[in-house]
Amino acid sequence: LVLAGIAMAAFNLRTAVTSLTPLLDSLGREFGFGSTMTGVLGMVPTAAFALFGVVTPSIAHRLGLERTALLAMVLAALGLLARAFAGDTAMLLATSALALSGMGMGNVVLPPLVKRYFADRVGTVSTLYITVLQLGTILPALLAVPLAQSAGWRVSLGAWSLIAAAAVLPWIAVLWMEQFGQSRQGDGLAGPTR
Repeated sequence: LVLAGIAMAAFNLRTAVTSLTPLLDSLGREFGFGSTMTGVLGMVPTAAFALFGVVTPSIAHRLGLERTALLAMVLAALGLLARAFAGDTAMLLATSALALSGMGMGNVVLPPLVKRYFADRVGTVSTLYITVLQLGTILPALLAVPLAQSAGWRVSLGAWSLIAAAAVLPWIAVLWMEQFGQSRQGDGLAGPTR
């Protein structure tokens, strides 16, 4: 479950960026913004990744790595879904920032999760999640325009929220199993866990 959670989270770490960029010209016509706002939208990922690179370690210290990974995917899914319903430039910007906040948290929390659960296979699992991350970077960029042409820009942007929502599920299961194991241990039904 942890491996599935890491891989699925990795896929979602760039979708907010690469699903939007190919559509900026058509969104500019839709919402009436020009090159200045296009530049601002282009800076949001860098700003979000920098900000959450700083604050995520303290969040993870409070919540734990697994809960932080869950929170990251929830924020990504909510931001991606809400962005599909944006009615103006401000909403497009705010929802992009929300999605990117989750992705920025994911950038920080995945490497320590790999070290915690796969200490003897760090290189292999890191290679896997970096490969999946690259797929999550390339596929939205390739599919954004065809999806927008066939189903509209809202579907093109919102479709990626489904994958982010799916990435929530392994972390819910991991946390449920952790809680179940603790309650069994408290009842004297299970031995100590590592």
